[in-house]
Amino acid sequence: MRTKFRLSSTILVLLIAFFPYFLGWATQGNFIFSGLLFNPQDGFSYLAKMRQGWDGSWGFTLPYTASPGEPVPLFLFYLFLGHLAKAFHLPLPIMYNIARFLSSAFLLYMLGDFLDRMFGKQFQEARVLFWILALGGGMGWLVVLMTGFLTGDFWVAEAYPFLSIFATPHFSLGLALILLGDKVSTLPLRATNGLALSLLSVLLALIQPFGVVILGLWVGVRFLVSVLYRKEWQMGVRMLQILPGALILLWQFWIIASHPVLRLWNNQNVTEALPLWDLILSLSPVIFLALVGGWKALRKKDIPFVILLGWMIGAILLTYTPFNLQRRFMTGIYIPVAVLGAYGISEWLEHNTVLKKWLWRGLLITSILTPLLVIFSSTVAVLQKDSLIYINSDEFRAIKWMDLNLPENSVVLASPRIGLILPAWTDLRVVYGHPFETVNASQSKALVERFFLGEMSSVEKAEFFHHYDVVYLFWSPGEDLMAQGKDLFEGDLVYQTGKVRVFRIAK
Repeated sequence: MRTKFRLSSTILVLLIAFFPYFLGWATQGNFIFSGLLFNPQDGFSYLAKMRQGWDGSWGFTLPYTASPGEPVPLFLFYLFLGHLAKAFHLPLPIMYNIARFLSSAFLLYMLGDFLDRMFGKQFQEARVLFWILALGGGMGWLVVLMTGFLTGDFWVAEAYPFLSIFATPHFSLGLALILLGDKVSTLPLRATNGLALSLLSVLLALIQPFGVVILGLWVGVRFLVSVLYRKEWQMGVRMLQILPGALILLWQFWIIASHPVLRLWNNQNVTEALPLWDLILSLSPVIFLALVGGWKALRKKDIPFVILLGWMIGAILLTYTPFNLQRRFMTGIYIPVAVLGAYGISEWLEHNTVLKKWLWRGLLITSILTPLLVIFSSTVAVLQKDSLIYINSDEFRAIKWMDLNLPENSVVLASPRIGLILPAWTDLRVVYGHPFETVNASQSKALVERFFLGEMSSVEKAEFFHHYDVVYLFWSPGEDLMAQGKDLFEGDLVYQTGKVRVFRIAK
């Protein structure tokens, strides 16, 4: 692909992906935009990790747990972004989106580079394939229009370049590093190239841990194919060069398993695989063409595409391996599926240019509809000032006052929504705020709801406050709505702005 096309296409994809975010800031009015649109529940947790870096820490503790235990060196990427934000005096949402922008641009560059490596710069359909890779999804749009059910291509962000770009910086940066790692693994066996691959594996382990597994799978398949087809064993050296990243990954698992609080978090941090029908729909229609491409590659012994077939099959097998983080093995899976699909069209319809042209057009249209629906729904959420992505001005003033005036790590009782927001803007803790990062989340959430529904006796309240070491109560119209107008205030009023109040609980 020509440099001019790659540059203009990259700019256009970034404009499409960032448009709802720009709109979110431009139309704030009396609200504060969080800088989050895709899965704000996890987005706030990333901001909360950045907040710990902002406060000077290089150790992570669960921000949504009242008693998180000792800090550990995990999530260093987001801690680093927090340090950067503090150094440059940038609000955390701005720093988060700058990182997302730079990571996205890097990913789009690596996608173009990958296509050039696979097909050469003269591949006629390279432009269409780039658009499919950069903006593509599955057939979930058809399912959601018919039933309202959201298939995986709407929310499994790490599987798709576009959703990774739209969602978080570590997904897009992780995919870019995987592509770069594969490129380095094909370079001559020199010490500098080996060192570069080892460093990339370590970066992956720190930024997108399961990316190490995917890179290892890709390099492992390349090694296996080299042995089977060429009787060459040199690629085995590349497997050893990825070992540093694998050791970092194992070290992270050991830290979690040996930490009394993080171990409980890990037990409830479950990301199950999609049902098989959902996976197929979420990768359709390109997955069927990928099967054609894989068959053609095997028949022709076209090594680069046989390797992609191995990545696709290996990733699917790993996804359905019994493991509580199955879905993470889908990282980047749309890349081999789409590229194999393009290869299948090219080989199958090599001499039928008319049908090939129409098939490419149909493939492009059907592939981009799900991402366009994601953009549309996000734009609607911005225009409607959805409370998951906006904070009203009174709430924000109260939160900023709490950040400046309350002791660090004080535990605040608030509704689940405010509980999600508080650790992203303050150095305070909450009883409940996140379904994974609040330890014993179901129990904690149920107790919070019981309190705001007025279902606790005085004795139960006292035990509840003591168990979670609750020091402050946050009360806004959201808490009023939960309480259905009941007077459940506890303690002394220490701050009020508009309809938002903060109480100190009497010990």
